[in-house]
Amino acid sequence: MTNTNDDNHDRPPLDPERLQELQDSLGVDASELKDVILLRYITTVSDGLPLLSSLLAANDALGFRQKSHQLKGSSLNSGPNLWRRFLWVWKRGGKRGYFHAQPELDRAALEFSRLRGYIESGAFMTPSGTQGV
Repeated sequence: MTNTNDDNHDRPPLDPERLQELQDSLGVDASELKDVILLRYITTVSDGLPLLSSLLAANDALGFRQKSHQLKGSSLNSGPNLWRRFLWVWKRGGKRGYFHAQPELDRAALEFSRLRGYIESGAFMTPSGTQGV
């Protein structure tokens, strides 16, 4: 199971430095970043979670590992803090041919809900959200 000591809900769910890097590299402001990258990321993960559950139910370790890897890459690019830890654990478990991930999937869905609300609210666009990103 993922280490709950990493569950620091006092920090924003998105990495402010990564968001700033994205804005700088794409030449967009925070609002455009939300529209171009972050809302697409929400769709990717929203579609991916049910697929991970299906792959888990089918005991498809290879498919589970591949989908986890894809979602992990999207997460690294988009800047979520805690969420990508789940994906790393799942990818590793799928690679070894074992995983007991349903409780982790349930927990990740809750964490993703927090992340989604944060993105959709635009909280990261305010100084209190991510130090002025």
